[in-house]
Amino acid sequence: MLCIDGGGIRGLVAVEILKQLQANLGDTNRPIQDAFDLICGTSTGGLIALSLIYGGRTLKECQRMYEDLAEMIFSGSSLRKGFKLVFNGARYDVEPLERAIKDAVGESAMLTEVQMPKVNF
Repeated sequence: MLCIDGGGIRGLVAVEILKQLQANLGDTNRPIQDAFDLICGTSTGGLIALSLIYGGRTLKECQRMYEDLAEMIFSGSSLRKGFKLVFNGARYDVEPLERAIKDAVGESAMLTEVQMPKVNF
């Protein structure tokens, strides 16, 4: 199981660690997602997980995605981010992140596509 933590722009560190892991596995042509049975993440780590699983992106593509998003999402002054947090409930603009998620998983909702197994207790 791979769990990728969030942390804003520090998600680039997670991508770099995964690139090193892929190199250590010895087959850089094999997608890193094939090495795990389950991949999940929180916040921007979730964006990486979705990009790998649903988007079929390579780690290099995830890195480029982060670099593109970093300028749109994580830039700006601390004062501006403080005002956004107070008035909007978030420090960063949501739209670029929403677009990135839609690019990773498509327009349809994931839960409508996945059949959840019935569990009997």
